[in-house]
Amino acid sequence: LIIKKSKWKLEAAGVYSCSVFFQESPVTVSANAIVRVFPFINNSPLKSSSSEHLPYNINCTASGYPLPTIEWERSINGTIYPIDGIEKRQLRVSDRMLTSILTFNNSSISTAGEYRCRVHSSITPQGRVPSHYRNVSDSVSLQVPSIATILSKTPFTANWGSRLTLRCVATGYPVPNITWMFGGQQILSGALKNTTATSIEEVVHFDNVSAESHGGSYSCLAKNSIGTSASTITVNVPMRVDGPILRGDSKGYVRYGHAFSIGCLVRGYPLSPTQIKRNQQKLVITEKSTSNSLTVALESSRLVFLTIPAANVSVSGSYICKMHLLNGSTLTSSGKVSVKVAPYFVQNVTDMQYLQHSSARLHCSAAGNPRPTITWTFNSSAINLTSTSTRHTNASLLKFLTKSVLTINNVSRTDIGFYRCVASNGLRLKVTSAAAFLDVYYVLVASVRPLSVVLQTNNHSYFTLTCLVMGNPMPNVTWLKKAHLREDREMKLLAPGSRIVSKDNNRVVTFLNISTEDSGDYVCRASNQAGVATSSEVSVTIQGVPTKVDVLSVKDTTDNNVTIQWKRPFDQYSSISHYCIRVEMEGNSTQSKLIKVLGSLSTSFVVSHLKPFSTYHFKVHAVNDIGPGPASDLLRVRTLTSAPGRVGQVNAQVLSSTKIQVSWTRPETPNGNISYYRVYFSAPSLPQHLDSMSQSFKQVSGTALSVNVTGLEKFTEYNLNVTAVNVLDKNYLEGPASNPIWIRTEEDAPSPPMNVNAAMVPDKPSLLNVRWSPPDSPNGNVTGYIILYKKNDSTLEDQPWQSVNVSSSKIQVNITGLTAFTMYVVQVKAITFKPGSVSVHSFATTDQSIPSSPENLQASEKEDRAFRLSWTRPKYPKGAITNYTILLMGSKTYSEGNQTKVVSIKRTKTVRPDLPLTTLLSDLLPDVEYDIEIVAHTVKGEGEPGHISVSTEVSGKFILFECAFNKKSVWCVALILRACIRQNTV
Repeated sequence: LIIKKSKWKLEAAGVYSCSVFFQESPVTVSANAIVRVFPFINNSPLKSSSSEHLPYNINCTASGYPLPTIEWERSINGTIYPIDGIEKRQLRVSDRMLTSILTFNNSSISTAGEYRCRVHSSITPQGRVPSHYRNVSDSVSLQVPSIATILSKTPFTANWGSRLTLRCVATGYPVPNITWMFGGQQILSGALKNTTATSIEEVVHFDNVSAESHGGSYSCLAKNSIGTSASTITVNVPMRVDGPILRGDSKGYVRYGHAFSIGCLVRGYPLSPTQIKRNQQKLVITEKSTSNSLTVALESSRLVFLTIPAANVSVSGSYICKMHLLNGSTLTSSGKVSVKVAPYFVQNVTDMQYLQHSSARLHCSAAGNPRPTITWTFNSSAINLTSTSTRHTNASLLKFLTKSVLTINNVSRTDIGFYRCVASNGLRLKVTSAAAFLDVYYVLVASVRPLSVVLQTNNHSYFTLTCLVMGNPMPNVTWLKKAHLREDREMKLLAPGSRIVSKDNNRVVTFLNISTEDSGDYVCRASNQAGVATSSEVSVTIQGVPTKVDVLSVKDTTDNNVTIQWKRPFDQYSSISHYCIRVEMEGNSTQSKLIKVLGSLSTSFVVSHLKPFSTYHFKVHAVNDIGPGPASDLLRVRTLTSAPGRVGQVNAQVLSSTKIQVSWTRPETPNGNISYYRVYFSAPSLPQHLDSMSQSFKQVSGTALSVNVTGLEKFTEYNLNVTAVNVLDKNYLEGPASNPIWIRTEEDAPSPPMNVNAAMVPDKPSLLNVRWSPPDSPNGNVTGYIILYKKNDSTLEDQPWQSVNVSSSKIQVNITGLTAFTMYVVQVKAITFKPGSVSVHSFATTDQSIPSSPENLQASEKEDRAFRLSWTRPKYPKGAITNYTILLMGSKTYSEGNQTKVVSIKRTKTVRPDLPLTTLLSDLLPDVEYDIEIVAHTVKGEGEPGHISVSTEVSGKFILFECAFNKKSVWCVALILRACIRQNTV
C-alpha cells in the first residue's frame, strides 16, 4: 500500500496493519505501522480587547497525532509574565483535536497583555516542528482602559517663590499617554520618572511660584486606545501684600514740590470677597520717618493708593503696607520712596598757590536728591578726573551731599589757570561754581645741546655741552657724568679744571684733550626756591681702536679644520666690523694666510683646508672704523690624524699558481703615523657565487712594504690595489686606493671535466658516445682531453684502461671497436701543460646485436621414437635472449610398387629462456636421420644456428651427430650414445 502525500494530513494519521495469508498454511502473519502527524494550530485566538472588570474568553484549537498538548504564555513588550488567577479548560474534541479555553472572570490590569498558545507533542522535542506546521498562534491583546491619579492632595498650597511639583500616575494597557492642562490650556509635558509594562508616572515642575502664574486648577489626562481618564488638583497660593509702589514716575522718583502717590498690592489665590471684608478691613500705610499713619478706604480688591500733595526731600524714606486678615494675622510689606531735588553748592572752590611738583587740592561740595555728581573744568575745558584727580565723598554729611576733592599731583607751569566744579543729578541744568585761580612756582631744564656726541680720538681733541634752563628766580647749574663702563653707573659731579672750561654761569662747558675715558652719559641740574630740575641724559662717545683680543683658545680640532674661539674685546665705542686671523704652518713660513671674519658678534671661527697631522700658529686682532687693534697672543695647534693619501708605486710578482707577492712605497701624504696597509684583491672573471675571495683584503702593519697573498685561484687574473690606514680613537681612517694593477697566477693541472656522460648509440652495438663539459677550473689553457674506458667487469681485475685523445675544441667523441651489449666505465681528464685529474665515472652499455649459436647441444634417447635435447646459452649472447627456436628436419624414402616416394619431415618448437634449456622430441619415425637446428633470439633478431643430427633405426641404434658451422667451414662429430643390443656391437 503506497500512500502518496507530500505533506501528511491529519486524516492519514493512525495505526496501519498488513496481514499475509499463506494458502498452504493456516498461519497468518501481520504487522502494524503508526503514522504520526506533527501538532499544528487550527484556530488562533482572534485579535480583540476587553475592558477592565469584564468577563472574557480566549480559545485555541490544535490538532495532531498523538493528541498534542496546549500551553499558554503571556507577554508584555517581549517580557514573559506568569498566568495567575485565570481559569484554564481543555476540551477534547477527538483523539486528534483539542481546544483550550482561558476564562477571565474579572479582567484587570494584572491580566492585561499579549496571549499566545503553543502546542507540542511527544514527536516534537523541544517544541521544534517543520516549517510548514504552525505550532505558535497569533497574539491576542487583552487591553485595559487608562486610570489617571494625581498623587498630591487637593487643594494643594504652594508658597510664593518656591518650586511646585505635581506627580501623576496612569495605569492601563496599552500604557497610556499623559497630558497636563492648566486653565483650559495644555502645558509642556513633564519628565518621565517611572515606566512599567502597564503604568507610567510623569512629573511637572514650576519654579518661582506666584499667584498670577501658578494659582488655579490643574488636570492630568491619561489616554490609551481603550479610553481616557482625568484627575484634577487645585493649587492655592497664600495671600500677600506687596509695596509700597511709587506711582507717577517710571524711574521710581517724584520731582521736588510735585504730588505723588504710594500704593500697596494685595496678591494671592484664591482672592475673593469672602477673605477680605471691604467694610470692616482697612489697608494701613505707615510713614516711618514721621510715624504718622494715614488710613484710606479699600478702593479695589487688589490695589490701594495714598496721595501726598507736595513732595520734598524730607518725605523721602521707607514705608510699610499692613493688611489685617480675618484670621487675625497681619501681612506687611516695606519699601523706599525717594524725591528728586535739584543740586546746589554747599562749599565753593577758592584760589590756591602751589610749588612745582607738589600736590594741589581743590575742594567743592553740593547737595541734592539723587545725590549729585561733581565734575571739574580747567580754563572752561572738562578735566578727565580718572587720570588727574580723585573724588572723595564725606560720609559724615547727609546722604544727599556730595563732596569732591580735585587732586593734581606733581603740578607744573602747565597747570596754571582757572578751575570750576559742575554739579548735576539729571533733574535740571548743570550747576557751575565760581572760578578759582591756581598759581604754580617752577624750575625747568629744557635740554642739553648737542643731544649726543660721537667723536674719534684720531680726528678730534675737544667737545662742548650747553644746558638750556628756565625758572624764577634764575636757577644755578651744575654738571654730572655717568661713565659707560663702570659697574656702579652712578652720577659723578664734574668740577671745572684744566681739562674742563665753563662759562655763562656754568651753562656751557668745554672738555679738552679728549680720550675714550670721557665717554659717558652727561646731565645738567638746575635749582632755585621752587626745587631742582635735571635734564635728560646726553650720550658722549669717544671712539678708539679695539682693545687686544684676549683668551684665544681651541674649541674643536679635526684633520682639516681648527675651530678657535676668543673673548670679545672692548670695541672702544666703535662697533667691530671684522676680525683678522693670521694662520701659519709651523716650520714653513711660506704657508701663511690672513683670514677676514665679518661680524662684531663673532667669537669663534672654523679655519678649514688645513693639512692633517700638522702644527699651525694662530693670532687674532679686531678691526673697527678707527683701525685695527693689537693682536692676541700666539696659539699653537696640531690638526688630527686623517686618512692617508694614495700609496706610491705598487708592484706584483707571481710566485706560483696560488701565490703572488705585492710591494709598494709609502704615501707622499701619510697624514699621520701609518698604522696598517691593506692589499685588496679580486677576480672579476670568476662567477660571483664561486669567487670566495671577492672584495677580500690582507692587512699588514704600517712598517711593512710588501706581503705574500696566498690561497689564490689558479691561472686567474686578479685586480690588485693597496690602501694605507691610520687609526684615530679606534676608528680606521682608510686612504684612497692605489691605481689598480692586473696579474695572472701560473697555470696548473686543470680540474676534472664536468657533466661526463657516456651513452649508447642505437643500432651501433660497437659504439659509445661520450660527452662532457669543460673543467670548472681549467687552471690554464686546455690543449686537449683524454678519454679512458674499459669493460665494467669485476672478473677482469687487471684489465687495462684504453684511451682516446681528442683536441680541446671537442666536447664529445664516439668510441669504436666495443663489444655489443657490454657495460663500459668511462672517465675524462683535461690537459693543460700537464694532465689534470680524471672526472667521475660514467657507465653505459652498448646496444644489443644478434647472438652467437647456442653451445653444448646434446641428445639422449628416451625410447625408439623419442629423445631429449639440451643445450647451453650462446657464448656471445650480445643482448637479452628472448627465446630459442628448435627446427627438426628429416626425410623417409620407401617404395610402393614401382614407385619410390620421399616423405619430408619438418617440425618447429619454441623454448622460453627463463626455463631449463632442455626439451623432449617425441613421435619420431624409425630409421630416419634427423637434422636439428637451434637458434637464440634477441630484440635485434635471430642469431647463428647450432646443429645436431640424430638417426633412429629399427634395431634401436641411436647415433648423435653434433655439427658446428661458421662462415668458412662445417664440421660434425658422431657419437654412439647407446649400445646396439640386437647386434651386440658398439
